[in-house]
Amino acid sequence: MTTNRDMEDKRLQDLKEDFDCLQLLNDEEQKDLEKRLKKTSRPDSKEIVTYAPFRKNFYVEVPELAQMPQAEVDAFLQQHKIRVIGQGCPKPILSWTRADISEKILKVLKHWNYERPTPIQAQAIPAIMSGRDVIGISPARSGKTFACLLPMFRHIQEQPKLERGHGPMAIIIAPDSQACMRIFAQCSSYAYLLKLKLKTAIIDENYMTTQFFLGSISGAHIVVCTPEKTEQVLASERRCTFLVIYGVDQMIELGLQGQLLDIISQIRPDRQTVLFSANTFGNEEFVQKCLDTPIEIIVGN
Repeated sequence: MTTNRDMEDKRLQDLKEDFDCLQLLNDEEQKDLEKRLKKTSRPDSKEIVTYAPFRKNFYVEVPELAQMPQAEVDAFLQQHKIRVIGQGCPKPILSWTRADISEKILKVLKHWNYERPTPIQAQAIPAIMSGRDVIGISPARSGKTFACLLPMFRHIQEQPKLERGHGPMAIIIAPDSQACMRIFAQCSSYAYLLKLKLKTAIIDENYMTTQFFLGSISGAHIVVCTPEKTEQVLASERRCTFLVIYGVDQMIELGLQGQLLDIISQIRPDRQTVLFSANTFGNEEFVQKCLDTPIEIIVGN
């Protein structure tokens, strides 16, 4: 979305280039133009912007899990074909009662007949709740969406309230409209059933709507979007502390790696980042540029 400031920046830059080429500026005019450009140009935000601190580690290991022998943990991981790469990963949660979640959420999970966490949920939920950057690789329909939504809801609830016109706190980037609509529907329904006062918005090639209002993402806690439309939600990137890239393998195959890195560079560097994929994508350079000492969780072969 082009702002008046963007237009002024571009106008002044174009004006300077034209005058430089034609050598029409005298020394005094040149200095005046440089002064105006300095006032209106945007500096590198990552070097000069001071971000408000935020909390991202909310996980408390329940006593039953803390007392679980490592041999039992290893047996669970082997049984469910879970591989963990990285240091300091919490133990997997074998049941919802060991997930450090509220009684309200437990009742809703029981209502949905979610008897126990799926393998990706068992290991990814405690890792994400502990504030770590996570790569989760698991087959389709294995519960990846809920594995990131549940910690994301907890993350948002613990942050300072959004001021008027600010947001979002969390951005979920998905590869296409279909994935966006599916994630948006699940996010909205989960938040509603859990009675969380969250506003969720979606913006992609075919849709621009929100759960509570139409045509604006102002005040949304969560925005689900395609890479092409993410630029429209980065105006308040100082408040985005939770980033999810869903279907990263598909986006890299589509050649969107550079675009994703550009998006990531505009979000505060101390954010928590989660990548989910149905397949390994083997791009170490991409991982190093967008995650900080991540935990990698691979389910299946």
